[in-house]
Amino acid sequence: MSKLFLSILLCAAVTFPATHMAFAVRIVTTEGIETWLVAAVPNTGAANAQGINTDWIKRNIGISEEELSKPENGPKAGDKLTGDPNFDWKVVKGRAGDHLIDFQRADIFGPHDNITAYMYLYITSDKDRKVDIWVGSDDSIKVWVNGKVIHNNPVLRGAGPNQDLIKGVHLKQGKNGLLIKICEQGGGWAGWCRIEPVEGLKASTDPQRAGNPIPLPKTVNIYFNDFLNLIGPSPGGAIAAVGRDLISEWTNRKYTEEDVANGKGIENKWEWERFPLAEHEAEGWKLGKFTNFGGNNVQKLAEEVFGRVGDLNNYTWYGYTIIISPDRRNVDLRVGSDDSVKIWLNGKVVHDNPVLRGSSGFQDTVPITLKPGVNRLMVKVCEQGGGWSAFIGFDNERDFQGLKVDASETLGFQAVDPTGKLRTTWGSLKGMR
Repeated sequence: MSKLFLSILLCAAVTFPATHMAFAVRIVTTEGIETWLVAAVPNTGAANAQGINTDWIKRNIGISEEELSKPENGPKAGDKLTGDPNFDWKVVKGRAGDHLIDFQRADIFGPHDNITAYMYLYITSDKDRKVDIWVGSDDSIKVWVNGKVIHNNPVLRGAGPNQDLIKGVHLKQGKNGLLIKICEQGGGWAGWCRIEPVEGLKASTDPQRAGNPIPLPKTVNIYFNDFLNLIGPSPGGAIAAVGRDLISEWTNRKYTEEDVANGKGIENKWEWERFPLAEHEAEGWKLGKFTNFGGNNVQKLAEEVFGRVGDLNNYTWYGYTIIISPDRRNVDLRVGSDDSVKIWLNGKVVHDNPVLRGSSGFQDTVPITLKPGVNRLMVKVCEQGGGWSAFIGFDNERDFQGLKVDASETLGFQAVDPTGKLRTTWGSLKGMR
């Protein structure tokens, strides 16, 4: 992929503009900023309560978190925080690939519970500008720029790229201070951050130096984000649910998963709007999109598309979309899920993984063959407890090149209710223009 093409994709809010929504995908990089100043304070209590709400900087060195985030007050490597050299300010690099900062690494702080980490970066901008900042955390997170809180999420979760988006952050011309607070409660402990666009920005861990230009990410993921969506309860756990035909159960056997995977009951708008759901807690089909590509993105979709606020446990999501290919090609579909996942392509099961796991990105590789023209893709993700997420797409531009992914194409094979007099297709409508 050329640097120019990648730059255009990443600078356009990582999303195709509305005029190009026929390509219903989101282009997302999982590569964060690699090098940070970090320090930590142990024994900070519950992450989403005492940990995130207490100013541990002020308790230890007398100035507030807000004041520290101003670049003129920022730290340097070797500065004291708690007095324990293991927890004082040091320069670290994230892991290979996504540059996640795993604080439990032996060369950073090692494994701890109920502890707070701080990440700091000096960002020099060639002019006043607004940027978007993406962050990920395990667990709770708070972010300051130049003395102002710009984000506060008292959450308990595993860390991954692109979990939270902070839009329209003002950077002044010259040096800016970015401070991130990560409060950990139990288990993993990590932080992640990236900025877009990066043109005109330099990053440094040394307050005396402007640093080097922040590089364009080398890798991107292409996520399908537009689906026809169906959700409903699946008691008994995710592994059992992925092996059951829930569509058959929810419709009193009028339709099966195989039926829908072949387009039955869904490829005409009048059909999927009247899909006969006998299970009253099930709801769909509804056209909607993923707006979040961190962990728990299916739960976010359930809130935004179906109004299901709160943590849904023992639930299943079905997503249906159309892939239009200009040719026959063999590609590797990438998939991630929390928890179990099953995938159909053109009516046939191509992937079945009855697993319990968390997810914040691609995990499985599914070799598939796309035929020329319309390919029907259906995805099923069964959740048992905790997070609920799904990631479907490609990890390279080569496999995606020339494809059109568009759930709204489902409406096009018969655009008018057959109870009326007129029967047509989008193709013939376009041909009449």
